[in-house]
Amino acid sequence: MNQRNELLARNKRENYLITGVHMTYWPAFTILSTFLITFWTGIGFNVEQIGLIVTIQSLVNLFAQPIWGILTDTKLTIRKAILLCSIVAMPLPFLHLFTTTFWHVVLLNAIFAAFAQPIAGLVDAWTYKLASGNPNIVYGFSRGMGSLLSAVVSLLAGVILNEFGINLVFPFYAALILLVFLFSFAIKDEEMLHKSQAKDALSFTSAVKILLTNPRYLVFVLSMTLMNIGLRAALTFTPILISRLGGTNFHNGLSMAVNTSMMLPFMLLYTKLSERYKNKTLMLWAGAFTILRILSLGVASSLFSVITFQLLNSASYGFLQPAMLEYVRRHTPLAIHSTAITFITAVIAAISGILGNYVSGAMIASIGISYTFLLLAGVAGFGVLLFVIGDVLPGYDRDEDVLPVETSVNRT
Repeated sequence: MNQRNELLARNKRENYLITGVHMTYWPAFTILSTFLITFWTGIGFNVEQIGLIVTIQSLVNLFAQPIWGILTDTKLTIRKAILLCSIVAMPLPFLHLFTTTFWHVVLLNAIFAAFAQPIAGLVDAWTYKLASGNPNIVYGFSRGMGSLLSAVVSLLAGVILNEFGINLVFPFYAALILLVFLFSFAIKDEEMLHKSQAKDALSFTSAVKILLTNPRYLVFVLSMTLMNIGLRAALTFTPILISRLGGTNFHNGLSMAVNTSMMLPFMLLYTKLSERYKNKTLMLWAGAFTILRILSLGVASSLFSVITFQLLNSASYGFLQPAMLEYVRRHTPLAIHSTAITFITAVIAAISGILGNYVSGAMIASIGISYTFLLLAGVAGFGVLLFVIGDVLPGYDRDEDVLPVETSVNRT
């Protein structure tokens, strides 16, 4: 009985802690990605320069994130990787206060991208890994709580930064990443999957080969990338659109608060619906929400409409993210789960970073925001079509007919 009580207590504590990681990392990511663009605009960088900085970040992340994923599948625990990345990521943004030289800022953010951005994929992979041995952990709840707190923190940050200055975003971010470190440190380190079977441990080459010989996974990566290009552009250029419409830091904070406020309910709705519907069906719903979200910026013409339409992002992301991770779980081997998650996260970030930031920035300068987002909605629609086609291709299947949540309800 004592052993059972100890296990129950450990599971509850672990659930609180991993939820705490989400509730601190995602607000940190949200406020920096939102207000750093405002900071760059304030020091004189134009849309093309900002697009180039974010594009280079994405290219660095394309290589850095899979490397961290492979390391955590073969050499390091995910906990150790997150602790190391947090230590490096925490102080780097402060260096913006000491230079306004464009290429210095590019270099700073390239280094930042190699350590800060991979935390996203690592946290997702860690949550899934912990959940496999802990029934208290539900990804949709933990990730949704991160989004909910992002809404609160964004609104609060918008008020504070509007009153006291944009430079406060850097200590704000550092404080949140410190909490990420502390929550992660408090979680018991997981055992390495291959540590007791060193002779069978995957090498970098073999892990990559497994992914590259899985056609269904590769087409899925491409389809998700196409769906995310417009979402990335929306995240990057909404603050600029708000500024053009006469908005302030308060409006930027309010916009991000609305953007993330309903992600928790939609993620919990996804979890509930997964008891009845196939993940493939829910992925199509996510695609429809994504197209509508991108289209909304093509028709928004006032501060009120821009901010109100941010609710569509909650529906899009609230279904798209958990559906994506569930698809990856089902169609890649357990031994390379971290690699598969960080790889798709990195490719999405890199390609959507280039096309959604730099190319979209040039398109906005040339044909305007409305036409740009109408075209990006079409790209997302093609991504949904590609998902349908790719799902019938050969590939790895793991417990295809097992529901992500135990249930006896039939799926339709």
